[in-house]
Amino acid sequence: MNNLLPETLRNAQERGIEFFMAEDCEWKLEIQKTPQFIEQIAKCPICVFANNGYGDYLFLKDMLRL
Repeated sequence: MNNLLPETLRNAQERGIEFFMAEDCEWKLEIQKTPQFIEQIAKCPICVFANNGYGDYLFLKDMLRL
């Protein structure tokens, strides 16, 4: 799944970066199996790449599986 990520995220993962900050919260860089409920809401295949530990996810459309 790593090769599906944008270069910036691949570099962060390869450098061992585990957390990054947004405006008011911290996100954990963690490539994981996509929760199916998110794909159902987005109505397309996605790749989850971060979470905040409170049930929020950052994800990208998986253009290879569209």
